[in-house]
Amino acid sequence: MHRVPIKIVRKAVGAAFYSGLLIFVACSLTRGQDSRANNGPFDAFGNLSTDDAMAHLDRFALELNSNLKLQGFLLIHARAGSPVGWQLREAYGYLNYLVNSRAVEYSRVKVLEAEAEKEMKYELWLLPAGSAPPIPPRLPTPQPISPVLFDEVSLGNEGKCIGEFTIELYKIEDALKLFADALRKQPASNAWIVVHPRVREPLTTARRTLNASQRLLTRRYGIGSERVLTGMGPPHSTLCAGVNLWIVPSNSLRPDEAGHYSQLMDEAQRTEYTVRRIEFIGNERIRDNILRERFVQKEGDLFSRKALEQSLENFRKLRMTYPVTLNDVEVRLDREEKLMDFTIYIRERPGRRAKTQ
Repeated sequence: MHRVPIKIVRKAVGAAFYSGLLIFVACSLTRGQDSRANNGPFDAFGNLSTDDAMAHLDRFALELNSNLKLQGFLLIHARAGSPVGWQLREAYGYLNYLVNSRAVEYSRVKVLEAEAEKEMKYELWLLPAGSAPPIPPRLPTPQPISPVLFDEVSLGNEGKCIGEFTIELYKIEDALKLFADALRKQPASNAWIVVHPRVREPLTTARRTLNASQRLLTRRYGIGSERVLTGMGPPHSTLCAGVNLWIVPSNSLRPDEAGHYSQLMDEAQRTEYTVRRIEFIGNERIRDNILRERFVQKEGDLFSRKALEQSLENFRKLRMTYPVTLNDVEVRLDREEKLMDFTIYIRERPGRRAKTQ
């Protein structure tokens, strides 16, 4: 057997020791770099399915639980022009998931509301415990010059009205708590609570929902009763009731969603807005393409109130929906881009089937 000279063995051992030392130092530096890399923005994602969002949150939780010297921040950039309330409910649902499902201490993660952007986005940050938040606290906001829809809450069968699988907060109590927080930041503004009952639902049921919501906002969450105006809207669905929460100017006398949407339509026609999106809600048996065939107002066209009214009149010919009026239309304006979106609520008559032509 060939023997390696003893001196060469010693040199090899020395070289191996030296190489191992370099690797150890390099690994230590790499770990330090990784630690510094996680000392700031950790992850970002947009509006994802529940499963995909949980995957991002799982990685965030793993990092927090493996390094107790870090603190987490969940920044939400709401989509400009969309109700911020439901987006905040989703963000706080994410926080609950981290705490209740991934054993992250509640005190180690904070939700922060950042500036709105064109598309909804979440940022996950990791900073040393005790660090200042990555963004400054938001200052009190002046009262709006016109009503602003803060949140839309669905009530009813959870599987059909909420969704089979979600981790967002969907209880009316959660929505009203966040609504109260927003009203405290706008102390000069008032509030609308508008309940849209289910089709054929007794009005007494809807009024109980309205009164209970008002009591929660004023008694539990401390908003002055003189700031809260309540009202009933038309039914929007056969399956789900709805509660709309608005932040409005202090000179508002009564909840008037239809009047507000009518003003938006007048503005859109006067200044030539383009229709960006038309969404139908409530059509369980009538396919969207059947409704779109009869909808004269097309996406990509300049808005025309006459075309919208003709479109709603065309639905009468289906004989399978209750009459659709301007009270069943919601409008949102993107003033920066001069675009408008519609939501049209369809109420189907029982026992009727759609024709394919």
